Amino acid sequence: MSDEKYEIVHVLEKFPYLTKQIETLEAAIDSDLPVIIKGETGTGKAVLAKQIHFASRGKHTPCKSISLSHITDELLAGELFGYRKGAFTGAVSDHPGIIRDCSGGTLILEDFTHMSIRAQQILLQVFDNVGIRGVGEREFTLVDVRIIVTTNDDIGSAIRTGQFRRDLFARLASGEEITLPALNTLPIGLIKPIFCEMVLAARKKHPHPEVNGHFDIEDDVLAKIVQFVPHNFRGLLKTAERLKRINVPCIGYADLPNRVTAEWFTPEGTWATMNRSQKCAYAQSLLQQHEGNVSRTAKSMEIPTSTFRYYLSKK
Repeated sequence: MSDEKYEIVHVLEKFPYLTKQIETLEAAIDSDLPVIIKGETGTGKAVLAKQIHFASRGKHTPCKSISLSHITDELLAGELFGYRKGAFTGAVSDHPGIIRDCSGGTLILEDFTHMSIRAQQILLQVFDNVGIRGVGEREFTLVDVRIIVTTNDDIGSAIRTGQFRRDLFARLASGEEITLPALNTLPIGLIKPIFCEMVLAARKKHPHPEVNGHFDIEDDVLAKIVQFVPHNFRGLLKTAERLKRINVPCIGYADLPNRVTAEWFTPEGTWATMNRSQKCAYAQSLLQQHEGNVSRTAKSMEIPTSTFRYYLSKK
């Protein structure tokens, strides 16, 4: 098996649900063109961006990333493009900037639609081979960098409202585009081995003498966790951390820690606005908190005991 194929397989081990986008993924790995990675918060966009770099033929070149979601225009210009000593208060020495630092390699711009129009204009010069000029510099410096961007925003809307330059997006769109699916759109059969691996990795990181190397969880329990866990795979990883100490052959609902069950399974909204699946999960969650006392749980929910029993029976 060639190194290239091995690397692609390695990426798919972390993102097995991308098999339907295998041609796009292969093209992104084999190319030096830009890549746009879209997806909700916590779907693994930044992780995939780094995987693409390290699976490519440029895997031994520099790879730098920066999040643009909470950074001022002035600070961004200095971080990306660099500055000269004395260019502004606090510039006590020359700083080359992230783009120069990763010249010949890959630059990952997370939440790239948050970039200011001024920063977009400067970045456009990179694509047009004009080069970059740091704060306080007079000359342009040519750089050779591959750009991968991530976003959870509606790019089309950002362009229509003038928040993002159409010409810069056209340069970015000249490469490949990959959309990562939300956690709750994937079948449990795909999620389960990933989740089990997360728990085992957490156990390996924090070993405990009373916890063995086996982990399993009932499909319906995992389905309920998936339904209500926030932030997709990022939230699933936190859940895995919480379950790493539970040492049973297969985790059932009764094995879940009472102190966090409500946090996992309490959805936004009210009982009246929940769908049936949400009501079933919420009923089970509260029953755990009330130590299995049906009457007390129904009273706390301010619903008839018969109604509460109905949703328990539909789990």
